[in-house]
Amino acid sequence: MSVLVTAAVVGIGASIYSAVQVKGAADDAATNSREVAEAQAREFRRGAQTEREIGIFEAGQIRRKAIEGRSVQIAAAAHNGIVVGSGTSASMAAKTMRLAKQDMLVTMYNAERVAENLELKATDAEKSGQVQAGVYKSQGSAAVAQGIAGVAAGVGVIATALKKD
Repeated sequence: MSVLVTAAVVGIGASIYSAVQVKGAADDAATNSREVAEAQAREFRRGAQTEREIGIFEAGQIRRKAIEGRSVQIAAAAHNGIVVGSGTSASMAAKTMRLAKQDMLVTMYNAERVAENLELKATDAEKSGQVQAGVYKSQGSAAVAQGIAGVAAGVGVIATALKKD
């Protein structure tokens, strides 16, 4: 009978050890999963900010080129003796700026759309990491429950062996 008790005690120890090891590994995996997801989210958010900055820069380039184009139009009209403040030349200059403003707005809109998409990916990455971490935590909890069941079984074996003595 003492061999049975010894085996049960060893089984209890093995159950506890196994449960602690699996729980620790699951906790580590959960932490790693969360950290990877957070890093991905930071990358997506940096990308979103970069897209916004590129949109602002490109819109500024469009504006600069439009002003240069309008200046060339005005200078050419003045050189040819056309009154620049009114009529066709003023209408052309206004149209150039209107089209440039439209191009600027489209550029900014497109950059913002890309940035918002990246922001959504960042949120998805965070949520995915949280879900995966929860799965790992649950696996760790299941291992602890199995360890407790192993301990209970071992205690039952010991109790049965001691009753027979």
